[in-house]
Amino acid sequence: MNPYHVLEQLIDLERRLRQVYRLLSERPQCSAALRTFWQAMADDETHHIVTLERSAHVCDMMERPPLILDDVLAGVEAVVATAEAVIPNPTLTEDEALRQALNLEGSELNRLDNAWLQGFRVTTSLLLRALAPEMPSHIRRLVDAVHTFSTDPTLHAQADALWATYQRHQEKG
Repeated sequence: MNPYHVLEQLIDLERRLRQVYRLLSERPQCSAALRTFWQAMADDETHHIVTLERSAHVCDMMERPPLILDDVLAGVEAVVATAEAVIPNPTLTEDEALRQALNLEGSELNRLDNAWLQGFRVTTSLLLRALAPEMPSHIRRLVDAVHTFSTDPTLHAQADALWATYQRHQEKG
């Protein structure tokens, strides 16, 4: 697959994810603290978008374009589309909103973004990553929000599993 096409798809998915978080931050029925959390998640996505957009200007420094399969992109697309369909519902509960965020952050999108950035020379990759928020803080923010704003043990378990999976990936790579 053409690297520029892959990049366009990654940027589009990140923009859509940011829009989901923005919509959640604008829900009047949410507490101020929860709206602040959603806005912080949207802000993180803005940094992810900027990082990817900047990488387009240095694609000639890419050592090895990542192998990103169409079916993996389609899977992420399906998760994002589900969230986009669910979030506008006026009867959406806080638990369901958090569940959608866990599904989004648990999708392959973060791994794909990381694979994209790993395709660059080390120095270029480090410079690009400096534009993005630290991924552990982004994921940890979500996990902490689930434990703060939800009493659903299933959601707590899903959040803890996301954090454990993220930590395993960090140790490997």
